[in-house]
Amino acid sequence: MSNIKRHYGLNKDLKTIELGYENAFDALKIIDDRFNNQKDFYEWIEESIADTMFGFGDDGGENEFVEICLMGKHPNSFKFEYTRRKIDFILFKFPLFSSYEIEYKSIEIMKDKVAQFFKRSPIEFAESMIQDGAKKV
Repeated sequence: MSNIKRHYGLNKDLKTIELGYENAFDALKIIDDRFNNQKDFYEWIEESIADTMFGFGDDGGENEFVEICLMGKHPNSFKFEYTRRKIDFILFKFPLFSSYEIEYKSIEIMKDKVAQFFKRSPIEFAESMIQDGAKKV
């Protein structure tokens, strides 16, 4: 668990791009900026996705991240994925992932969840999402 997370997004070719490293305060500002700067209309779907889909994640071996997809002023999609454990198979280790998804009705609730993501362990965070009604995907 880290107080600094990798910030990523998508370019207009829908390829993942690294956007730097952020603390919780800056991550919440990024969410506000992305939310407030959404266009009412996008000519191309790729532009829409590049503007509204982004996330934050650990840089280490835990492979935990949150993925945010803003959908106008409507409920916003929020996904959390992390590596639960690794299975040894002969000479290889295979990760087992857990993934949870939920739509939050307000941007403020989503921002609260992102702040928690920076403070909690992956298991604690997953449990809090389940309490919110997140579905395993």
